[in-house]
Amino acid sequence: MTAERGGSAAPGFAATAICVPFVRHTLSNDAVEEVAKVKGLRHWWQLYVFGGDEVWQPLLERADRGRAYRVHSRRGRHLI
Repeated sequence: MTAERGGSAAPGFAATAICVPFVRHTLSNDAVEEVAKVKGLRHWWQLYVFGGDEVWQPLLERADRGRAYRVHSRRGRHLI
């Protein structure tokens, strides 16, 4: 994604252009860290929490590195 405007980052560029937040989910094509490179992006990442701590804790760490606001979903509950 880096310099290109394709993949999951394309809507991020569009959202930034019209000053609205961009929301994406765990299974998006581009890494959260790559999408975060879109300058000026307000980035929400919907994290589907599954498996044990060893699965979802690294995902939370990646969201933090990608400066994404997080919305967590686990067993029907939503946590922000």
